[in-house]
Order: sequence, then C-alpha cells, then structure tokens
Amino acid sequence: MIRRMGWDVSHKIHLPKWAWYGLGALVAVQLYFVRELLAALVLFTIGFAVLGVIALGFYLVEKAGEWGFEWAEPRARILAPIVREQGARVIEKSAKLVEELSKKPFHRPHSETAR
Repeated sequence: MIRRMGWDVSHKIHLPKWAWYGLGALVAVQLYFVRELLAALVLFTIGFAVLGVIALGFYLVEKAGEWGFEWAEPRARILAPIVREQGARVIEKSAKLVEELSKKPFHRPHSETAR
C-alpha cells in the first residue's frame, strides 16, 4: 500500500538540513539537563531584567533632577535678590521683637516668689 502511494520506506528519508536541526533540538529539549539549563536561563534573564528596570529607574530619577535644576536655575537667579531683601526685613523685625521681649519681666509686676 505504501509502495502504491509512491513512497518506498526502504529508501533513506530525505529531509532538508534545517528539519534535522529542528528534530535534534526537539530531542535535546527532552533531556533533563537541557531543561535545567533552559530553566536557569529563564530565571537569570528575569533577574537581569528586574535589575535593568531598577537601574533605568535610578537613571531616570537622576536625569529628572538635572532637568529640574536646569529649569530652576534662571528663576532662582531672578528671585534670589528679592528673597534676600525680604529675609533681611524679617531678621530686623525678629531682632526688634527679641529686644522688646528681653526688656519685659517674665513675672507679673506685683507677684511674689514661691517658697
């Protein structure tokens, strides 16, 4: 019956070279050692991907900080004299307040000390 379909089993099977490689890979994957190596490869790939994502996060945070400083520097140069002037006024006012408080007694004028 097989001979009638035009295929003789007694002859060598002719497959392309890539098919033999695929068949060899399929047999190799069925071996326990190869399966262990593939599992380790997958685990290490996942681990390195996680570390890469963490490193990328650190890099992006650092870049965002640089961009923030570049954005804020010109604005800070404009605001710095204004803040210095206001700070000087606040210091003068607080110095006057401290001086005024230091002149006042800490007890009532007609109170006696406790015995």
